[in-house]
Amino acid sequence: MISAASWKKKMKGKRFQPSALARHPVTGEWFILSSVNKLLVITDENWNVKSAWKLTPSRFRQPEGMAFDKDGNLFISNEGDEVTSGNVLEFKYNQQP
Repeated sequence: MISAASWKKKMKGKRFQPSALARHPVTGEWFILSSVNKLLVITDENWNVKSAWKLTPSRFRQPEGMAFDKDGNLFISNEGDEVTSGNVLEFKYNQQP
């Protein structure tokens, strides 16, 4: 995880190019996915950056889509190409006490 301050510093002068946006059904947070930057950024309801996560290129070859189910589980889809198949990765929602 990258802190909000570190993310802002790292991205200064760079273009953030989102490929998907979804709102968490339980927390109301916005999740912003960037395939080009290989990042997942989480903001609060007012778009203030709370955290950012670097995505491992070997696991996230080309993350282009994102959705939540009603329980708050996150799904991220990766596009395929001529050599590798696309896939959908599931991340279980772990509600903090």
